[in-house]
Amino acid sequence: MSSNGIDPETLAAFLDGKLSGQEREKVIKALSDSELYESFMEASAIQRELGMGEVPEPVVVVDARDRFARSRRWRTYVPAAAAAALAGVLAVSQFASARMPESLGLVAKAAFFEQAQENGAQKTLGADWKGPAWSASRGVNSPETPRGDEFKSGVLLVNLDFAARTKEDTVFPRIATQLKKLVSGPASNMLNPADKTSLRGFSRTISQLFKDSPWYRLGIWTGQARLAVAGNDMSFFAPDSKATRMLTDVYDRITDDAKASGDTSTDVVVGQLKFLLGQINNRQLTDTAARSSVDGILDDAAVIQ
Repeated sequence: MSSNGIDPETLAAFLDGKLSGQEREKVIKALSDSELYESFMEASAIQRELGMGEVPEPVVVVDARDRFARSRRWRTYVPAAAAAALAGVLAVSQFASARMPESLGLVAKAAFFEQAQENGAQKTLGADWKGPAWSASRGVNSPETPRGDEFKSGVLLVNLDFAARTKEDTVFPRIATQLKKLVSGPASNMLNPADKTSLRGFSRTISQLFKDSPWYRLGIWTGQARLAVAGNDMSFFAPDSKATRMLTDVYDRITDDAKASGDTSTDVVVGQLKFLLGQINNRQLTDTAARSSVDGILDDAAVIQ
């Protein structure tokens, strides 16, 4: 088992129940402490949905920490017959095989994303794909982080993940440096502009920092919406799309925030989101209107304190 993942032979032996106690504990720890857990469970679910029959014997009982709630424990029974298929799913490195992060989950299946991975982001979307270059504000160390900073952090994280996955090696350091200035403190120290592998741990940390912020989530949505517009992917704005469901949830939460804060800047963003959702749900949104709405949100949400 390498430091980057679980090799196929080790995983197959684990699923067949052939590992020693110590070796088995190492595999369980690797699964529970990383996004390999999600791939592992997804592969198991796929195996069942493909109709491979009832769960055969022998089975392996996996009992480890839930990565989303460390105080709980999960237990599942994985058929040993699925060992080969699961090994194939988990054979590559953790960074490459990890489930698509939230920052790109809404565009992961878009045609432009696949093209950008092959040809690069700039060749696919044009030179402006990187988006706005904001200056830093107070950062996460402040007792009251500006909501605009939370929003910008979400947008920049999308850009950074996209740069990493589309091999934009010259752009990645610039975006990483900009994000480090915006997000100060321990989280900033985790991101190394010269090392793309540092993005994974940083991405988790920043998501935990802002996990309850609708403004951060609006930034995640807006960053991906901007890429979708650049890639001419209007399916992103379909009424029943995952992106629209996310935006609706964010709108509801920001509306509550606007009622609590009562400031004009927040009301402006709420009005933009209401108009955009109305256009989407009435199937009246054009590509020009989508671009204009996304640009307006980028400008106005970034300056909210």
